[in-house]
Amino acid sequence: LAPAETLECLSGLLDRTANSIPLYEKGDLTPVPRHPDFRIFACMNPPTDATKRHLSAGLRNRFTEIYVPEPTEDRDIGQIAQGYLCSLLDGVQLSSVTQRVVDFYKAATKIAGDLRDGANGRPHYSLRTLCRSLLHARACLLTYGLERALFDGFYMNFVTLLDDKSTAAMAELINKHLVGPKPPASLRSLPSAHPPGCVPMLEFYCPCGPLPPQKPDDFIMTPSVTANMRNVLRALVSAKFPVLLQGPTSSGKTSMVAYLAKCTGHKFVRINNHEHTDIQEYVGGYATDESGRLVFREG
Repeated sequence: LAPAETLECLSGLLDRTANSIPLYEKGDLTPVPRHPDFRIFACMNPPTDATKRHLSAGLRNRFTEIYVPEPTEDRDIGQIAQGYLCSLLDGVQLSSVTQRVVDFYKAATKIAGDLRDGANGRPHYSLRTLCRSLLHARACLLTYGLERALFDGFYMNFVTLLDDKSTAAMAELINKHLVGPKPPASLRSLPSAHPPGCVPMLEFYCPCGPLPPQKPDDFIMTPSVTANMRNVLRALVSAKFPVLLQGPTSSGKTSMVAYLAKCTGHKFVRINNHEHTDIQEYVGGYATDESGRLVFREG
C-alpha cells in the first residue's frame, strides 16, 4: 500500500551487501552503511486484492520471489485447529472436534460466493477468520463448555457480518457441523459458574471495569436490539478483538455501546470522525496554553 516513491527509497539496500542508504529527510548527507548480515523480507498480497497496488518491475526484480498459497488441505487445516485446542481437549475429543472444524470451514468457504454482508458485498473468509474463531473458543471453553465456545467463536466471525438471508444459511452450517441439528439449551443459558470480576448480561459474563456498574432505566431492549446486543456481548467475553458496528444513522450503535459501558463499569469515550479528523484527536498533540507556552494536551 505504500507509495512507489517510498519503496524506491529502499532500493539501494537490495542490490549488494556493501550498499548504503542516505537519510536526506533527517538532514544528514552521510550515507548509513548496510550491515553485511542485514536482510529484508518483504510480504505482499496479490495486486488483485482490494486496495492493493502492483509492485514496480524494477523493485520486484531485486527480490527472490516465493509464492506462498493459503493452506487448503484437510491435514493443514486440522493441524491448525489442533494447535489452538490441544491444551484443553484429550486425544479422542480433539480428533472429533478437529474434523468438525475442518468440515465446517470447507463448507463455509465453498458457499461464501453466494453470501452477502450487511453492505451487500461478498464476505471474505480466510485462515485468519478461522484462527480468530478458535482463539475465542479456546478462551471461553472452560467457562462456557465446548459446544457453546465453538458456537460463539464461529458465529462471531462467520455470521454476524452477514445480511439476514445469508445469516440463516451460515448459521445452518454451524449447527450442522459444530453443535448438531438440535442446538443444546446451553447456547442460550447463562453458565452456572460465575467468573470473578464479571457481570452477567443476557447469557454472557462480561469483564467489569473500574467504575461501579449501573443499569440505565432509559434504554429500551426491543427484540432486534437484544439480538444486536447478543452479538456484541459474544465478541466481548473473550476480550481479545476490537468490535466494528456497521449500520445506518440512528440505528442504535452508539447508544448500545454506551449502555454496555455503564452496565459493566467502563468509561465511555465518543469520538466523531469527520473529513478533518487527525491522529491528534486520538492520542493528543502539542498546543499553546493561556500563557503562550507549547504544552502537550491529551487526546
